Formats: sequence, C-alpha cells, structure tokens
Amino acid sequence: MGGKLSSIALSARVLDLESGESASRQLASITIGSQSPTEDANSPSVWYLDSAINEGSDAYTLSTQFVTGEIIEDSLSLKNEQLIARPVGVTYDNLLGSSYFADSGTETIFEVGTDGSRRVVSGPSVGSGPALGLIDMEQNFPEVRSNSADDYFVVLNRDGSVYSVQRSTGDRTQLTTWPQPIPEIFAGFKRLTLTSSGGEAYVARTVEKFGSNETYGEIIKFDLLSGDHSVISSSSSTSPVGAGPHMLSSFGIALDEANRQLYVGDIAYDSIFKVDIANGDRTIISGNCIGSGEPASPTDLIVDVDSGQIYVAAVDNVLQVDIATGNRSVVTSKTKGEGLQLEYSRSISRGADSDHLLVSGCLNDPMIMSVDISTGDRTEISSNHVGMGPRYKWDSMSYSRSTDRLLVISEGGGSALGEGGSVAAEIDLQNGNRAVVSHFDLKDSPRVVASTIVPGDSDDHVYMFDEYSDRLLKLDLESGEIEVISAADIGEGPEFFGLVEAMELDATDNRMVLLQRSGLMSVNLENGDREVIFDNHTGSAPYFDSVDGLALDLANNRVFVSDSGTGGIWQVNLTTGNRRTFASSVHGGSNNQIPTDVALDRIGNQLLVGTESGNLVAINLDSFSQSILTSGRDCDTDCRGGGIAVASLDSLAVDAEGRRLFAYDNGMFGIKGVVVIDLRSGQRALASK
Repeated sequence: MGGKLSSIALSARVLDLESGESASRQLASITIGSQSPTEDANSPSVWYLDSAINEGSDAYTLSTQFVTGEIIEDSLSLKNEQLIARPVGVTYDNLLGSSYFADSGTETIFEVGTDGSRRVVSGPSVGSGPALGLIDMEQNFPEVRSNSADDYFVVLNRDGSVYSVQRSTGDRTQLTTWPQPIPEIFAGFKRLTLTSSGGEAYVARTVEKFGSNETYGEIIKFDLLSGDHSVISSSSSTSPVGAGPHMLSSFGIALDEANRQLYVGDIAYDSIFKVDIANGDRTIISGNCIGSGEPASPTDLIVDVDSGQIYVAAVDNVLQVDIATGNRSVVTSKTKGEGLQLEYSRSISRGADSDHLLVSGCLNDPMIMSVDISTGDRTEISSNHVGMGPRYKWDSMSYSRSTDRLLVISEGGGSALGEGGSVAAEIDLQNGNRAVVSHFDLKDSPRVVASTIVPGDSDDHVYMFDEYSDRLLKLDLESGEIEVISAADIGEGPEFFGLVEAMELDATDNRMVLLQRSGLMSVNLENGDREVIFDNHTGSAPYFDSVDGLALDLANNRVFVSDSGTGGIWQVNLTTGNRRTFASSVHGGSNNQIPTDVALDRIGNQLLVGTESGNLVAINLDSFSQSILTSGRDCDTDCRGGGIAVASLDSLAVDAEGRRLFAYDNGMFGIKGVVVIDLRSGQRALASK
C-alpha cells in the first residue's frame, strides 16, 4: 500500500509475462520480508502480507522460487511512521541535532532525527509507567551529556500532574499530583516552563468557575523534588495572589530566571504579562494599548533575555515582542516568508541556532517547522506529508490501470502553497509523489466540476466538464490541448441541465454518463450528441434530492447514485431511466450515515459507499446486506480497520484488482490528503498529501 500507517499491507503479483495469467501454480516457494504471504482467494495471482508498524524507512524483499529452480527477487522501500495529530511542546537538542515534541492527540512523545525520520520516544506502546495526557513538554537534559539515561523530559498532563519521561527508554514517572477538581471547576492547565536545574516548574492555568460565572488566570509553582505546589499569582476574586491587572486566560509562559520573572501570555486579552515570582505582582508589557503592531493572541512564548525580545506563537503567525516598548512585529505569517503554510501555531522554542525558531502548527495540517527569524521563511521538520509535489485540494480522482497511478483534478480552489487555477496531476502510488500534467490559467481555465480518466493502454486523455460554459471537454495529458466534445453548438439533443456532480465512462457504448443535480444524461463521445436518461423536471417520482456520486454497473445496465439529501442510494436503469431505491439508508449495520460517493467493487460484488463520518460501508449487490469495512475518526466502539483517522471519504476510486480503494479526506477535521484503504483488512493509510 505504501504511505504512513499503523500497519502495512504488502502485496505481490506472480504473472506469466507472455500470457498475463497467474503463475502461482508454478511456484515452489514465495516470501515477503522473510515471511510467508497468503494467496488471495479472489485473485490467485496476488499474494499479501500484513506487517506491523515500525519507524523510519523499511525495506521489504520479495523472493520467489519456481518449480524449475529459477529464483526471482524484488524489493520495495517505503516510509512507515506513526502519524501526528496535535503537536505541542517542541524542543531542540543541540548535541544530537534532534527535535522533540509531544502529541496531545496520540499521547505520544516523538523524536525527529537529522534525516527527518520520526521515532516514538514514549507512548501507549512504548515505555512503562502511567499513561500520559499531554498538554505541554520541556526537555530536561543535563549540561554535561555523558549518559543518555540522564536525559529526561518534563511533561504537563491535562489533569495537572507532572511527569518525567526518560528519553532513552520512554519510561514515565509521576513527579506531582493535583487535587482532582470539583465538578464546577475545570483544571484548565495550559503551558509549563522549567528552571535550569529542572527542580521547579511554573504552569499557566485558566480557571473557569461555572457556579459563580468567574474565569481567571493563575500561575502555579511545582516543586518537582517534593511534589509540592503553590499558587504564586492569581486573579481570583476570592483568593487573589499578587497585585496588578486581571489575568483572564493564561496560556503561554516563559521564565527569566536571572531576574526572577515570568512572562505570561493571555489569549483572551491579546496581552503579555510580566509576573514577579517573589510577590505575584503583574504588569502588562505588551497589548491592551501597550506597544504597537499585530495583536498577540499568544498560545506559547519564549524569552531571549540577552536581546530583550519575546517570541510568540500567535495562532496563525509568529511575533517578536520588544520587552522595553511592547512593540510587536511579525516574524512569519501567511503574507511574510516562503514555505509551507502555518496553521494555528501551538508551541515555540529555540531552533538549531540563534537565527531560527522551532514552531508547531496543527489544525488540518499538523507539522513541526523551522522559522528563519530574519526572513520568515518556513522549512518543514516533520509532518504527515507523503510524496513530493504541489499540494492541492483534489476534487476528483480516477484510477489508471496501466500505470497503477491516480489521475487527480483540482477544480481551481488553489493549494496550500498558493497555486491557483485548475490542474490535472498524476499521483505515483509507490511514493505519493504528485506531478502536474496540465495547469490552467484561472482567468481562462474551465471550471472543472467532474472528471474521469480514459482507461486503456496509455491513459493519456481525461474527460472534464466545464461548469462555466456547460461543455464536456477532452484533455490530452501530453500536449495539454483541450477538445470540446459536447456543448450547446456541438452535438444534438437537449442542453445540459444543472450542475454536473460526477461522471463515468461507458467504454462499451463509447459514451459518458453524467450525473447532474436533477438527473442523468449520456453524451456520445463520437459526435457529442446528448440524451436524457432521467430528469427530475420532466420525469415522474421518485426524484433526486441532493445527489453526490455515481458508479456504473454496465453488466446489469444500471447506475448507482448516492444522495446525501435522502441519505440513501438510487438504482437507475440506463436504458429506461426507471429509478428505484437500492438502499433507503446507509448504515453498515450501525447508525445511519450521510453518503458522499459510491464506487463499484466488481470482484467483491459490493457497492462501496463513502460517508461524511469517514466510515466506508459495503452493500452486497445480491443480499443488500450492509457492513462497515473501515471506521471513521469518531468511532469509539466496535471500530473496523486500523491506521490513520479519516474524517470523510470523497471521490472514491477502486484499483484494478479490487484490493485498494482510494479516497480524498476533505472532512472538517480531515487530513486533506489521499487515503488508501485495503478492502480486505480495512487498514487505512495516507497515500499522498
């Protein structure tokens, strides 16, 4: 399968090159990675093997010996890493050149090596001790590094407890506890900072007392040797500590140990406070009419005492704050600096040198990046990205049987790197690399709303529908030339009626079947003639509501249509246009789901339905029984499959062997990448992002 996942599904094909038929009966032995694979009952030429997750890059060797004594070997290398979700607590190790971060989504601590590979330092399956509930992390490495066993991280948990985690083993030891909050008070712990000795930690906290409708910020001091804690500054109305302006939502925190001061970010007031450790007194040094520049909105911060500067992770940018004046200047943002887009920066630390910062971002594209302070340029350190090439939102996908690649189309929404216009690109499924094969100027381009690849020996053409001018187009992938196949002045028959949602090629009759919002139409690809199969406006009930995807079943002269409005699946006769309900709801034996797209699995004799919840539902074509093949990210019980968490499945495409399904995850909290699902095991992987 390739990509980043929780386990790998490897497959090998054994074919006679002259006949193209299975050569499995001629095998004496076959191994993949020194293990014995299993022959696929539905496809005798295919052998498969599941391999557990590892770290970094793995190389797998295929070795086959035929009854003739001939030995044939092959190999495959792929990147195999656990995905990240919500990185916080970034730090940099000057000795080893490694970066570290905690992931509050997976409760895991990661190390990123100099080669960019990720290693799990501690997590649910690595290291001993109590489970973590990560909020923030600081490294606590001794100045003299003679023994790796002395390298520890200090971790703040959601419940207010503080742990140490050994870097070499991942073992976890609890250092402090926090009294469990009564129901009307949330714990509200946000960030921590350490003294140079590692013996004390200061934690920013936001307290919400719903019974009294009071919210305030406070700073807690933890003695990591004794486990004791005390409030050193608080804006509580009943138990205040220290004087000065009210803290409402304390978030980021940094220590000036030499001057016995803390700098605390308040995300509600867009301000930065200075807190005297001795008496808890508070002073606003930036924000709230102090200093000029962008609002701070601090989620984390660090202080450079020598230069008198504070660097602030501020939601969608990074700011530099002058302590003396409070003035704020942008270090990097959407409009300053080159490189990957930073979305919702969560933590910040010093980078590899004094000219760089290490910043984590999350939201839809979690990553760790290095930021050049002088230019604002952003360089990726670690992310979930798979493959090289431009990063667009892919609106439609088609599978190329001859090249084992995906043809993807972006409808012109632009990309995270700033490209605009509509593009057609190929995705190499071995490595996830994306290569643009045709790019349209946004001003002159068609508004592509549906596309499909032409199957054949070369796969060198794509059909697209242009919403702006209601035209069916044919794109030559090699030359980039566009030919109009059908339009108001090309071809006979009724004009296109309504927005095209999807289309699929009927190679047998050399026609394109188009799904429009109010019906189905076919277009003769030889002369452009159009024929209505069904139209809501002229036909009789039942009617389409809010249709999304279609799948042709030419063997039975029918087409399946998913309808998010009714929540079900239509079956339409391609000759008569007669419609009936194939499935009144999509549930998979569980709760009803909203369908997003459909694909026909001919080998498995089932209709595959993508849903807004990320579940992939299979409906048997004979018995109409439903089952969930793989579960979405919000599943909490009886979850199917494993691997990456998927929020929504759109634009489905099945490979030639019926083993893999490809989809784009465009859910609200989705990974915004191409997902591959093994239809046998339900395993989910990220194929390209």
